[in-house]
Amino acid sequence: MNTDPRHCMLSFYAERAMRRGATMTDLQILTIAVPVVLSILLPLSMLIYSNSRIPEVRETLRAEMALGFERLGNKTDHLAGEVATLKEMFAAHLREHNGVK
Repeated sequence: MNTDPRHCMLSFYAERAMRRGATMTDLQILTIAVPVVLSILLPLSMLIYSNSRIPEVRETLRAEMALGFERLGNKTDHLAGEVATLKEMFAAHLREHNGVK
C-alpha cells in the first residue's frame, strides 16, 4: 500500500473522475500525446540522421589523413635531403682542415 500523500490525492481524483463517468476530450488527449510522441521521435530522427552522416564523415577523415601523410612524407624527404647535404658539407670540411679523404 502506498502512503505517499501525492499518490493518495491522485487516486482520489482518479476515483472521483471514474465515478462521474468522466472521459478525456480530444484536445486533452492531443495535449498529452504530442509531447510524448515528439520526445520519442525527435531523438530517434536525430540518431538516424547522425548515423546516415557517418560514412560521409569517415570519407572526409580518410581524405584528410591521406593529405596529412602526404605532407609528412614530403617533409621527411626534404629533411633527408637536408641531412645528406649537411653530411657532404661536414665531410668536405673535414677534408679541408684535417686532410681526411
